[in-house]
Amino acid sequence: MQQIADLITLPEIKTVIRLNEVLKPQAEVLQTELVLTKEVNRAFQAIFASLAEEKGKGFFIEGGYGSGKSHFLACLYLYLRSQTTPSVPNLPKVKGPWLVIPISLLDYGSEVRLQEIILEAINTTLERCFHKALLPPDFMAELERLLETNEEALNQLAKQLNISKKELFTFKYWPHLHQLFQRLNLPYRPVLDREHLLKQLKAVLKEEGYKGAILLVDELSEFLKSKSTIPAFQEDIRFLQFLGEAAQEAPLWIIAALQEKLETTGDIPQDAFAKIKDRYPVRLLFAGGHIEEIISQRLVKKRPQAKAYLEELYEHFKQTFNYLPFNWEQWFKLYPVHPLTIQLLDELR
Repeated sequence: MQQIADLITLPEIKTVIRLNEVLKPQAEVLQTELVLTKEVNRAFQAIFASLAEEKGKGFFIEGGYGSGKSHFLACLYLYLRSQTTPSVPNLPKVKGPWLVIPISLLDYGSEVRLQEIILEAINTTLERCFHKALLPPDFMAELERLLETNEEALNQLAKQLNISKKELFTFKYWPHLHQLFQRLNLPYRPVLDREHLLKQLKAVLKEEGYKGAILLVDELSEFLKSKSTIPAFQEDIRFLQFLGEAAQEAPLWIIAALQEKLETTGDIPQDAFAKIKDRYPVRLLFAGGHIEEIISQRLVKKRPQAKAYLEELYEHFKQTFNYLPFNWEQWFKLYPVHPLTIQLLDELR
């Protein structure tokens, strides 16, 4: 009797891929490992079609655990950053450049507001690319005024970070300044004018000759579900709504990955939900068929002798049981994974 090891091999693969890996050296290897399933191809086609129109839009990519959403976002980032395209049929031609901003919400606690996370990510990318940042009016001047009687504490913090005191008053080091405010019992939270910051972003993109900004947001549904209070959750929903409404004007593309439908993550106000549905009109699903292709093309390789043996085993099952909830193609393609496992994974979303 054949053993499973006699019939298949398991290629060595990276089982968990996080979006922030795109910022590491040799990240391009992620592109060679992406399986271009029908759903992945459709997602690339929809996104590139929107980029070709040069009108911002919101996209939700929905899929369960292990469906490859983070891998897809990582590869999308690499293609857009390098202004190259995947080998996908009927892919619209696009012309950048775009400011592509990867945001993995796994890196943040539930107490942090989505607005702060997005602004931090935009500023990190702007600083890396252009040495610029988006700031509220008189932001740093206000910080300096509040801290003018605490020069010793400022000098110590600058020394600890190995930077000058002048460098300390840039948005990059706002988290460190915020911690200092808390230690000195000087609570301060910048008043962020969303419209003002959006105008700043548009101005920077125009100055640099960029076609727009693209936010790639991973683990959105899990982040929203982690909110400890209804007001905190609804504040993040309202900001998501604001981004969607600002999309065409900027132009701005928001491509967010979710493990489940947005409406199941919490108590969303009806008016906000209606507007989000309108502003994020494209929902791309990485479901059963997509996972089947990943298993058969990437995770499991059949040995030459496997087909004949599995045909014999399948016929034996057909004669033994009155009914099989899968056909021969599913059995062979997914072996040794039971075909109903895919259905179970879909239901876990």
